[in-house]
Amino acid sequence: MKSQMIRLESHDDVASASDKLDRSQSDRVLLVWPVRPLALRSRLDIQRLHRRAQSNGSRLAIVSRRSDVAHHAGELGIPVFRNIRMAQQIPWESAPENPAALISPRRTSPARLAKPASPAHRPLSGPARGAVFGIGVLAFACLVALLLPRAHLKLEPARQPQSLEIALIADPTLPRFNLSGVLPLKVASVVVEGVSVVPATGETAIPFSASSGEILLTNLTDDAVAVPSGTIIRTSFTPSIRFKTVRAVSLSPTAGSTAIVGIVAESPGTSGNLPAGALDVVEGDLGIRLSASNLEPTSGGQDQPSRAPAPEDYDNLRAALIASLWQSALADASLSDLTPGLILISEPGEIEILEEEFSPPPPQPADELSLRLRVRFSIPYIPADQLDLFARATLDASLSPDFSPLEGTLSTSALDNPSLQADGTYNLVLRLSRTIQGAIPESYLLPLMLGRSPASAIARITESFELQSPPEITLLPAWLPFLPLMPWQITVSR
Repeated sequence: MKSQMIRLESHDDVASASDKLDRSQSDRVLLVWPVRPLALRSRLDIQRLHRRAQSNGSRLAIVSRRSDVAHHAGELGIPVFRNIRMAQQIPWESAPENPAALISPRRTSPARLAKPASPAHRPLSGPARGAVFGIGVLAFACLVALLLPRAHLKLEPARQPQSLEIALIADPTLPRFNLSGVLPLKVASVVVEGVSVVPATGETAIPFSASSGEILLTNLTDDAVAVPSGTIIRTSFTPSIRFKTVRAVSLSPTAGSTAIVGIVAESPGTSGNLPAGALDVVEGDLGIRLSASNLEPTSGGQDQPSRAPAPEDYDNLRAALIASLWQSALADASLSDLTPGLILISEPGEIEILEEEFSPPPPQPADELSLRLRVRFSIPYIPADQLDLFARATLDASLSPDFSPLEGTLSTSALDNPSLQADGTYNLVLRLSRTIQGAIPESYLLPLMLGRSPASAIARITESFELQSPPEITLLPAWLPFLPLMPWQITVSR
């Protein structure tokens, strides 16, 4: 009778071993069992291989020194041999007892060998099918119970402040901070402009009516002189006050002949009220032929008082607008790509006036004064990223391993006005502060929660750690009485 030997590997399982049996074309198959099988060790595995061989019309025997394999094979009536040589020399129907404490297979009687192989699958009875179905439903329920539940723990560890005061130097030549207390210094150049208007608080005199009088004209020649209306008579001092004649007059052709004619000031106001003899110059060609003099003071010139910006209005408006533009410059610097972390001056330092226009200019009358100003500010600052990195590194150096920083709570502030040094650096004292909280690893939390009721888990966590508030546990689905059994089914947030 033809036999075929099949060697099983340690990694073979029922499926791979069955495939090897299916490829066999012999009436008898000798399975050589691995010394240390990883899967083929149970009675059920051997029984399934036995049935597969029977369904293929083959007789099965096993070579193995393992007692468990020999025991299971013996119970199933499968011949077992200690080695391949014995399997080849000894008839399978009379396989001897195993002398090495292996349990030998039960001998198969010729009558049993003559019986046809039973079919691989027999139809199950009704109760058996019900039992199999129940087992399947139970297995599915167990799988759902294992995979579906979820739990979330919201934890708020105890918090406390952490702060530190440190003397620093801001250096414009430094590209990045160092832990010795020197930070980089940058200067932002910000151009802003604005307009401001204030009421006028002063007064000025507005010329209202013109002064008038009479002028004595004397002929200096022997010729007749015709003096037209509107001839200008003025003072010899500066600024000159100008009058004009109100009518035409002629002087006889005799040297020393005179004529008196009325005059009126060209500009209104009290500036035209002149003493006698103040008007002594005749303008134009007539000036070499005539002399002039007012024998009486001129009068009638009046000024009307009117509101006008006072000198201090100009100074105050300029200072107020610069202060307002300074605040705008600080806001623009904070919103720009410069992102200053700490501005080192609180008052405007270096200012460049680009445009300045007052309306009205002094000393013109007006009810209000306006100023349009365009300036450039130079703002020294410590970059935000460098300040943040320095603050974190400095505070972390003194942080206990039992605590961790709370994100979003870091703050920095100067305790006094930074002082500018001769070399362009700034000296300042900085306060670094943030909130820290207890560091509670999940590896410590999960053993207190797995498989417990929410109340029990909360009680154990509260007893074990300092918390800001009691923990909250959310179950999904909410009707579950206990927390899940697997760590990956529980999430933790702080």
